[in-house]
Amino acid sequence: MQISITGGSGYLAGRICKFFSKNLSNKIFLISRTPEKHLVSKNIFAISLSDKSAFEQCISSSDIIIFTAGYNSHMASRDPNGAIQFAQTSIKEVSNLINRNTTLIYLSTAHVYKNPLVGEIDENTNLENMHPYALANITGEKSLIKLAKDKNLREIILRVSNCFGMPANQSKNCWNLVLNEMCLTAIQKKLIHITGPENSIRNFLPIRTFLYQLEFLIKSKKGEYPNIINLGHTRSFSIIEIANIVKNRCKHLFDFEPLIKVNQNNQDFFQLNYKSRYLKHPSNVEENFFLELDEMLLSINNKKLVL
Repeated sequence: MQISITGGSGYLAGRICKFFSKNLSNKIFLISRTPEKHLVSKNIFAISLSDKSAFEQCISSSDIIIFTAGYNSHMASRDPNGAIQFAQTSIKEVSNLINRNTTLIYLSTAHVYKNPLVGEIDENTNLENMHPYALANITGEKSLIKLAKDKNLREIILRVSNCFGMPANQSKNCWNLVLNEMCLTAIQKKLIHITGPENSIRNFLPIRTFLYQLEFLIKSKKGEYPNIINLGHTRSFSIIEIANIVKNRCKHLFDFEPLIKVNQNNQDFFQLNYKSRYLKHPSNVEENFFLELDEMLLSINNKKLVL
C-alpha cells in the first residue's frame, strides 16, 4: 500500500509515518516544503513540493492520501484568509493528479463544533464555531467532499480532539500543546503552570489511540461508516484534573510531585461528552491513555528530547 502524507514535516504526520512504516510492504511518502529527511528509511520517502515531477508521480500512484497540512489556531487567528485559502489549495493541488481508486483522509478538528467545546457533541451537532481555525477546517472538509464526489473516490474526514504524545520527529511545534507542555515543564521545572481558567474542559486523545482508529477506518470497507467521524477519548478532563493526573504520574514514575500553579481559580466545572455515533472505542483505550502519557514523561526525563 502506498500512503502519501501532506504536511509531512508536522507533528501528527511523523507519528502516522512511523506507525504505518512498521509494515514494510507499505511505502510512505512525506510531502512538505521542508522534507524531514532524517525519517527517510527503506520504505519512507521525503518529497519536496518544489519537486513537481516527484510530487505528481507520488500523488497519482497513491492508494491513501492523508491531509495533515494546515494552519494551527494561532496562525489562523493572525491570518484568517490565508488559513482558508491554504485549506482550499492543499486539496486543489492533488485534485487533477488522482486517477485511480484512492482513499482521501482529511484530519479536521473537534473545534469545528463550538467555542468553547462543551456539552454533548456527536457528528450530528451543528457547526457553530466562527473562529478562523474552525472555518479553515470546515473549508477543507467541504473541498475534500467535493473532490471525492467529482472523482468518485472514498473520503474520510476525522474531527480529532486534542492529540498528545511524543513527536516522532522531535518537532518543537508540539510543545505548546496543553498536555505536552504540562509534561515538559513537570519534568524540566517541576512545575505545572495553568495560565488560563482551571475549569476549562478538554478532550485529550492519545496519539496511539488515534493511530489505531485511523488504521481501522482505512481497513474498513467503503460505505461501512459515514464520511465524517469524531475521534476523541472516552472522557474529557478539566485542566486542573489533567494537571493532577500528570502530577500523580510523576510521583509514580520518579517519586516527585511537580508544583501546580493556577492563575485563575474557578469552582464551577463545565461538562463535555465528545463522542462518535458510529465508531466504538478500542478495548485498550484507557491503557493507551496512560501508556502515551508515561512514554512522554519518561522520554523527557531520559533527555531523549531535543529542544
